[in-house]
Amino acid sequence: MAKSPNVPAKDKAMIIAGLAYFILPIDVVPDFIPVAGYSDDLAVLIFIIGKVAYSIDEDSKNKAKEALKKWFGEDVDVSKLDALL
Repeated sequence: MAKSPNVPAKDKAMIIAGLAYFILPIDVVPDFIPVAGYSDDLAVLIFIIGKVAYSIDEDSKNKAKEALKKWFGEDVDVSKLDALL
């Protein structure tokens, strides 16, 4: 989605900021704390998906499906992706 010309710049910025949050070593809740350490990462992911979901077009969905099959093999079930997005 961050590469799509159909996605607003605001949504692209949110996607990139969310990815940066996952990559940067500074978290609200440190990742080494069992269970709670990843809760803030999950919250950021859910928040961003909720905010940019309306911008997800069929082209983006198809590219995501292709990437999942490339990364995890042709046997991966991508049929539920449409229901999630």
